Amino acid sequence: MTADSSDNDASTRGRTTEMRVRRVDHAGVELVVAEVGEGGPALLFLHPNAADHTFFRPQVEEFSDRHRVVAIDQRGYGESGKPEGPYTPAAFAEDVAFVIDELGLDRPVVLGCSMGGAVALELAARHPHAVRGLVVLNRSIVNNPAMGSTIAALAARLRGDQGEAALQALVGAQIGEMDAPELHAEYTRMAKSVPPWVLAATMEGFVDWDGEAALRRVTVPTLFTFSHMTGNYAELDRLVELSPHVVIGHTVGAGHFDHLTVPEQVNPMLRRFLDIYVEERRA
Repeated sequence: MTADSSDNDASTRGRTTEMRVRRVDHAGVELVVAEVGEGGPALLFLHPNAADHTFFRPQVEEFSDRHRVVAIDQRGYGESGKPEGPYTPAAFAEDVAFVIDELGLDRPVVLGCSMGGAVALELAARHPHAVRGLVVLNRSIVNNPAMGSTIAALAARLRGDQGEAALQALVGAQIGEMDAPELHAEYTRMAKSVPPWVLAATMEGFVDWDGEAALRRVTVPTLFTFSHMTGNYAELDRLVELSPHVVIGHTVGAGHFDHLTVPEQVNPMLRRFLDIYVEERRA
């Protein structure tokens, strides 16, 4: 339950910003935690499925000059431990709550991409006093049974003899023609580093997650950003109906991981959200 005293400096895959990496133990699950910078509020980043803590290079470089920036390898991913389970929003959220307490973070702003966005919402719903604000990057939370069935079927393929084809389908569903050209190869490499059963267990663990119920319980400013819409904007209207704390942002000309493809659009939105909705509220 305590942090390893031997913190190691490690550059993260070609980044110019060096992060200090250490390991903490949460109920027998070792979690890798990387951090850099000083200042509040602290920013805690949660990666999407099939990725790790290095997935936020443009944001680490942008915000570490004024904020303490923390990113973790969630259970099963990167260099963190890979227990048999569970791989549910609740399990991931409790890991994050432990990291917040273990590192002495004073109500950080938690930023999650895709799967990480769901974890951020679950964390705020379960521990409303642990966070100061949320940023949810390209994560739908409106109930969608058809999408749930598609995800469950892909998880089954990952567990079977079609694992390689299923992994390519997973990557293809996340990376599109508007993403940065090199992102497909990088994300594929990350996905291949994760055991297929972890990918499958995570997808299965999120199929029945009630994101709408989680959002109703959130009491802090919450920025949702999207790079594409459903066409009628009904989903965005639903987010505002579910919570008076929701703020919505939209990027142009980018795919699912727009924080990597168009950081020149995403980072100013994040900065403005922090300045107006988080800092002024704190003041």
